[in-house]
Amino acid sequence: MFPLAEQENRVSDFRADAASFVASRKGSARPQRDDSAGARYFDQDAVFHFEFTLGAAEEVFPPGRYVIETAESSYSASGHTAHVRNSTMLIVPTASGTRTVPINIRELEAAMKQDSERQQRDAGGASPATTNPANPLPETMQSELARYGIERVPAEFFLWGGYRYSNAGDAIAAAKRAENR
Repeated sequence: MFPLAEQENRVSDFRADAASFVASRKGSARPQRDDSAGARYFDQDAVFHFEFTLGAAEEVFPPGRYVIETAESSYSASGHTAHVRNSTMLIVPTASGTRTVPINIRELEAAMKQDSERQQRDAGGASPATTNPANPLPETMQSELARYGIERVPAEFFLWGGYRYSNAGDAIAAAKRAENR
């Protein structure tokens, strides 16, 4: 165990690092400010009108709005700064919150192009993903859900300060805590 004074310093350092990270993640579509480790983050929205896959992966993602998070490191030398992409993540909504999936930006661009082309092809008629506004899943997926007895439960999220809350009370409490600081 560490002496109490050393524990307090460690907690203080942890809080400072966490505050820096949170301050750098405010959920806009423009570059975030650099955090204490020299990284910056971009959040962008991507809307898919049809189910899609990325590259050769087997996972099929449903249509909807997704957040794409890109992290970059900054390097400075001789008065010039270079930004190098470290990672690109797809933020996937789940019933209990969200999960992140590391992705290749080229595969994402190809999937978005394919979705756009498919949407243009289907512009004359109703697209399969939106034939029933109450249940925007394709017929094949609906039949698979019924076959396996899977029940669809809509999830509601509350966004505040770059975080997603599944409980409105938790989001309000977090906002109040930030207001009182």
